Amino acid sequence: MENTRTDFIVLPENADAEKVWVRQEEIRVINTLIDQLPTYHRDVLLIVDVHGHTHAEAMQMLQLPLDTIKTHLCQARVALRDRLVEVGQVPGWHA
Repeated sequence: MENTRTDFIVLPENADAEKVWVRQEEIRVINTLIDQLPTYHRDVLLIVDVHGHTHAEAMQMLQLPLDTIKTHLCQARVALRDRLVEVGQVPGWHA
């Protein structure tokens, strides 16, 4: 599946230059981490979470059973969250 997300954001004209740079860097990191996911995780994550398609639509696009779509999506979300914690983009879980 072709990666169809964008690598830019639109900010107000009066946005602070430092905040713009920080936001762009955060997006670059997230895009890089998504790109590093296995294809079967990345595809379902992009289809459902980024592009907003339903699980049923993802099933049709990827020709996979519903349970597989749900499993891959859950695994992709966990993997992305774990990597975001590792690179310091989000706080980790404390037990």
